[in-house]
Amino acid sequence: MYFNENMGAGAAGAKEINEAGDFLRVLSSAAEDVALKFYFQGREVADVQNVGAGYSESLKFDRVRITSVAGGVVSIVTRMGGQVSYDRAVGAVNITGTVTVKNENGGFSQTLGNVTGASGQLLAANANRRYLLIQNNDAGVTIYLRLDGTAATVANGVKLPPGQSLEIQGRAPTGQINVIGSGATTAVAVLEG
Repeated sequence: MYFNENMGAGAAGAKEINEAGDFLRVLSSAAEDVALKFYFQGREVADVQNVGAGYSESLKFDRVRITSVAGGVVSIVTRMGGQVSYDRAVGAVNITGTVTVKNENGGFSQTLGNVTGASGQLLAANANRRYLLIQNNDAGVTIYLRLDGTAATVANGVKLPPGQSLEIQGRAPTGQINVIGSGATTAVAVLEG
């Protein structure tokens, strides 16, 4: 859990995290004036005083009381087991520096591929390709794919008989995809995203 609060000064500004965990780290605080009281099953199990950014504690708890002498913003992260979760932000969240957002749910494009008896490009290189589906919809032509950018041949290609498909998710090849067929066809459906 992620806790980010502008604390009032002293006991009057105390806040509580009511969530089970076995690890806590103070990510930031205005000064080294934060007091933490850890509770488990209604009993106090630890009391620490005058801590600041970088302080961590490994113990089982189900409630933490946070007090700051001077007030200001205090950021804390907790976890249970090996997983740190930043699933809930309370208060203002400030992001500094450059943030890159990777769109894993981007758009898809669907085309029909042209295949002949000579190696040719089915798809151009696409560094953002994360999904690939190639379906041979021809009733009689077998196609052979090269997924590494080199020329496709009947001997070195991935064989896709009529009616069959190749689907790659997650780590799809990003280079040029070449194809050759046992005959000419435009009945090759291609879906990439």
